Amino acid sequence: MASTDLSKLRVLCVEDDEIARLSIVNIIRRRTAEVYMAANGQEGLDVFMEKRPDLVVADLAMPVMDGAEMIASIREHDKEVPIVIVTAFPDQGKNLDGADYIMVKPVHKDLLLELLHACVRKMNEKNKD
Repeated sequence: MASTDLSKLRVLCVEDDEIARLSIVNIIRRRTAEVYMAANGQEGLDVFMEKRPDLVVADLAMPVMDGAEMIASIREHDKEVPIVIVTAFPDQGKNLDGADYIMVKPVHKDLLLELLHACVRKMNEKNKD
């Protein structure tokens, strides 16, 4: 991926609220190669292990397995994949290990895209090393 081009990016969106999930997916889908969806942390982990996306966008407060548990499990398998937390409770994410960025709900298109571009920049920097 050159510069901050999102067009080849494969993104996993993990969000239990269907309206929020579809909102995020609609923002991302037109700009990326592929978007995978999951409705809870366990589904998110399963999809992550199967598809190995380039980037994860996830909520924290979810049923079955919460976002923090999912992130910890993802980090056991992949320490590099960028993770963006989208949460209604910003204090939840403050001390969370494993997340690259935290975005407070409601989701704002421009900020979400800015964070995705920041993730791509970070990935490009790591690939230069």
